[in-house]
Amino acid sequence: MDKNNKRYLAIGIATVAVYTVIAFVVPFLRTGTFFIAYIFGLIAICVLTAVCIRVNGSKEPKSKFLGWAIIDVAVKYSITQLIISLIFMIFANFPTWIITVISVVLIAACGVGLIAADAAKEEIERIDRITKEKVFYIRELQSETECLILKTEDMVLKKNLKDVAERIRYSDPMTSDELYGLEMKIKEKVYMLQDLVEKGDIENSNKLCKEIQSLLIERNSKCLFLK
Repeated sequence: MDKNNKRYLAIGIATVAVYTVIAFVVPFLRTGTFFIAYIFGLIAICVLTAVCIRVNGSKEPKSKFLGWAIIDVAVKYSITQLIISLIFMIFANFPTWIITVISVVLIAACGVGLIAADAAKEEIERIDRITKEKVFYIRELQSETECLILKTEDMVLKKNLKDVAERIRYSDPMTSDELYGLEMKIKEKVYMLQDLVEKGDIENSNKLCKEIQSLLIERNSKCLFLK
């Protein structure tokens, strides 16, 4: 358990202690309603503590940030439940079924809210992960092509390589399954270009640069069509 989680746990334990002292030091009427209110108050504190520890357990900063929506649900539930519990401790003559029904409804609503917030967080993380994977294709091609510019002294080939790198830089960064075959073809051609440049085959390198540019134009046109 890391330091932040230890702090959350310590705060949770301290809150339970303060809540218990208030409940049993103040001269409330000790009825069934009082004890049910007290128990649901404890549950609220435990839920908030557990949620904070779970959200903080994520190692990625963005995941922790998105987790604040989950914590927000737990905070609202806990505050509402504690207020209601204190009210029913004061007015302990109320029938026990009233506090039981209210508390059960609250914890059910909290459960639904936590599930919904967690699902939304997972969906955002999934989309972000897919986006990074798709953008990586273009960044990889750009990096590999720009490195080739430094591997040749031929000015015409340098210009053609710069043109290819520029074409890649301004290409649509997003990919899709429909473009897989074409993108693999482009990637294969870039690998072939690397081999030709390293061998010093200027003529075929220049030809391949033109071919790669044509394929990139085709890819970008299809990207626009697929949107």
